[in-house]
Amino acid sequence: MIDKRGDFAVKHREDVIDTLRLRAREKRVLYGLLLILLLTIVYENGGGIIESLVNESFETAQLGEVKRFSVKPESLKKLARTLKPVIKEYPQYAGRLNQDLASAEAAIQMAGKPEMSDQAVASSRELVARLFEFVSHPVISRNKSLDALEAELKGLAKFLQVKPDKAFIYTSLKFKKATSAAEGQGSRNLFEFN
Repeated sequence: MIDKRGDFAVKHREDVIDTLRLRAREKRVLYGLLLILLLTIVYENGGGIIESLVNESFETAQLGEVKRFSVKPESLKKLARTLKPVIKEYPQYAGRLNQDLASAEAAIQMAGKPEMSDQAVASSRELVARLFEFVSHPVISRNKSLDALEAELKGLAKFLQVKPDKAFIYTSLKFKKATSAAEGQGSRNLFEFN
């Protein structure tokens, strides 16, 4: 016969509570270790994980490969076309405007060559500033072709990052108070150059 009486260890209430606390602490340590393992994996392979999630397939620019700023010859040709009717309508300024047209055509030639793009941009900026000074002058009477030229200049100035509006504001002249001729004479030697 089998003896049904077993030798079981007698556990007290404190032993059971200590065992449950120990298991809870072991679970917390296990979760902490799993979290550290996960963070380590993400740190070591984060670039690959983010690349697969975001799909970074574009190339980043390296130093020394900056694209040069260049002006298109078509925009300068359009400026030259809008400048030609202005020359016909303002014959008193034809000399200066013909010089500006010649510099625009030279800038068109420079813009066509990649090695001269920096010179074309500088020449175009100078040309836009000079023409805007002419267009915005208060003495010049306004007409349709001048307004078309001004609109073209504003578009080209925005593209070339030139702010001619602020650079060429005409300020009022200030005069000194007039003095009488007797006060202005003082001691003056007519035979001596001042």
